[in-house]
Amino acid sequence: PLDWVTSVRSLVFRGDELLVVRNPDAVHIVPGGRREPGEALAATLARELLEETGWQIRTPALLGFLHFQHLASRPAGYRYPYPDFLQVVYCSEAIAYDARARSGGDYEQEAQFVRHAAARELPLRACPPLFPDAALAARGR
Repeated sequence: PLDWVTSVRSLVFRGDELLVVRNPDAVHIVPGGRREPGEALAATLARELLEETGWQIRTPALLGFLHFQHLASRPAGYRYPYPDFLQVVYCSEAIAYDARARSGGDYEQEAQFVRHAAARELPLRACPPLFPDAALAARGR
């Protein structure tokens, strides 16, 4: 259900390379972020990728979703779906970079493209291994 979608993410490719993002806590391959009220999923994805990585993308292809469930009591004032929520995951191709578009002081510190095989060797968080494999299969690689 769309009401359960709190964020939108994408594996971002550039040819045979995959975008790897570093933040203070982890290395991951699914940049993206929270939806604004009433915002379309594609608009959220384009805005968040530009803010976090500086990359613009081509029309994303739906890959799947991640289903989460909070196990603790709902915090006071929590404004997002509870206890279940979803993150929609896409596969996209990078088309242009604009360093000025990155948000200053953003949580994401660095984004760089690496070969898919090298990305598999990184201590990745927040993305099951099936997503990169499915993305490559969807791209016919």
